[in-house]
Amino acid sequence: MKRHASCILILSLVGLSLQGCQDQPALTESRPGGALAASVASPESTGRYIVVFSSERVPADFGARVAQLGGSIENALDSIGVATVTGLSERGVAELAAGADIRAVEPDPMTSPRDDGEANDGLPAEAVSEAAVAADATASPTTAQFYARQWNLRAVFAPEAWAAGFLGSRDVVVAILDTGIDYANPDLAGLVDLDRSISFVPEDVTRHYPGRLPFSDLFWHGTAVASAVASNASVLAGVNRYVTLLAVKVADSTNTHTVGRIISGIVYAADQGA
Repeated sequence: MKRHASCILILSLVGLSLQGCQDQPALTESRPGGALAASVASPESTGRYIVVFSSERVPADFGARVAQLGGSIENALDSIGVATVTGLSERGVAELAAGADIRAVEPDPMTSPRDDGEANDGLPAEAVSEAAVAADATASPTTAQFYARQWNLRAVFAPEAWAAGFLGSRDVVVAILDTGIDYANPDLAGLVDLDRSISFVPEDVTRHYPGRLPFSDLFWHGTAVASAVASNASVLAGVNRYVTLLAVKVADSTNTHTVGRIISGIVYAADQGA
């Protein structure tokens, strides 16, 4: 019941995001004080849309209908009756929305968060070694190199929880919907489920580093979030020592993402028991 309520909350937030994308299709202006501002590409320029079906199921002939209008399906989520499509013109969108079995067709623009105080100097000069280092089962979070500076963990009484034996569990699966995870990072090696992790933007990695797994993090944000959840405590301590991390890459190397990919990631994570 608790998990069901959480899923409803997440989908409600996604719904609000869709409404926001519809109301503000143009580029947003930078906010004063270095606050985050979203750079949004017009849906007309990308031809990306989210389709919601009345029956909460994707019709069997939907692919043919979209193709006839000059578009293609990027992803179809039959379990919730949602699909993301690309390549549609405004006229094609209008014709598609007129279908009796379609509840709504909403823009799904490419969105890139921006921070004036944050620079992204491009891709790493070279790929990190693929060798995964086994996690040291005896390591304590307090032995991390920079633990002394991690006042945030002490602020939430993490050391007291660790001392009481609460170090997490590998039976707990935490999905990170973000820019991917650097699974070869010493703090994360052995904690990421490489078999079940996934990328909804695989070309982001394969075009730059063909030998890397498609959910690799070429930005940094997903890796930082993952290490805050759990860490081998080599460099930095995480809240947990033992957790199974699931990389669900929904944003590329420039942190660009779409609501459609986020919805797909949420459904995938839920299906994996995260």
